[in-house]
Amino acid sequence: MIGGSSHWPTCKRRKKARKIKDRLSELPDHLLRRILSFVDSKFAVQTCLLSRRWRSVWKGVPALNLDSKSFNKAGHSFNRFASEILSRRYDSAPVDEMSLEISDTFDLSLGESVLMYQKLFDYAALHEIRSLRAANSEGEELWHYFNGVGFGSPAFRMLATLHLEGCKVYCPGSIDRLDPFSDFPNLRDLSLAHCSWRGDGEDGIEDRPVCLRISGIKLLNLRIEGLWYMRKIEIFAQNLESLYYGGEDTGVDIGELHLPSLDRAYVHIWDCFGAARRLMNMFRGLHSTRTLELHWNTVKEIERDHDLFDGQVSPFTRLKTLIFNARGSVRMPDSVSRYFFGNPSNKEKKSTEFKVEEKIE
Repeated sequence: MIGGSSHWPTCKRRKKARKIKDRLSELPDHLLRRILSFVDSKFAVQTCLLSRRWRSVWKGVPALNLDSKSFNKAGHSFNRFASEILSRRYDSAPVDEMSLEISDTFDLSLGESVLMYQKLFDYAALHEIRSLRAANSEGEELWHYFNGVGFGSPAFRMLATLHLEGCKVYCPGSIDRLDPFSDFPNLRDLSLAHCSWRGDGEDGIEDRPVCLRISGIKLLNLRIEGLWYMRKIEIFAQNLESLYYGGEDTGVDIGELHLPSLDRAYVHIWDCFGAARRLMNMFRGLHSTRTLELHWNTVKEIERDHDLFDGQVSPFTRLKTLIFNARGSVRMPDSVSRYFFGNPSNKEKKSTEFKVEEKIE
């Protein structure tokens, strides 16, 4: 009796665990698939081992979350898994989201990588995906060739969210200006972080900086951070409401900006010695914003050039709120605040706010 009672708590826990599992299994397929869409696809597939009830649930999950870190430096296993999951899913199952994250655990040749990426993107385009995130967190290169291949496919017409991080975009041939997002008529949220954009040089080597144009009639939110190997950036987005422009200064010129609906802009550039003139050119393109947030590194660079404001009229005709993101007791210089609020036609009620930054670059 005593021996039996000593096992009673363990038996009770097992019964409780089975009861909880059974409750989860009783949910309809569409709810189980929705739950599995939030986890790594490798773990979603492994649920087929739970019971017969779960054997095929993963085949209809509306999201693909592929992370090379789940494969412990076995790049070929990751490649094989990506191919298998695409071939074994239900053909009619929708795919609303795809997340692809590659790190230094990924061990494939360049040729194998290109073929795998192309297969994944073709699958995403075929299923009219709405959200796509591709990231290379440890410096590996995600290759994308334009001219009707990859993202250039018109099949991405339903894409609403696109995030690219650490990706290398290469445009072969003599194209000098890229406008890669104009074919996405439903794109609303775009994020470009630490990407490089380049084309062929005179000797055929991909070392020629190009001009990147970002355009989209439905684009609402745009985040640009740390772009490399670019000559100039232009933005034509008549309905854009929010813009973040930040990262280490890479000497990229700010070209024409057409943002008549801009409501909020945040500029955070660091290591930007000598960038004041480029920043002032950017501010002219942000003239319609109502809220402008500046990081103290950016303001410090502007203030360094004492002659910058001489004879300059502020371009901001609708600015209501100026936010200074700074360290503790650092305050906005008077000359800077006077410039931003100095347009004679700006009759808005104005306010200045200060935020203590949470992370110092």
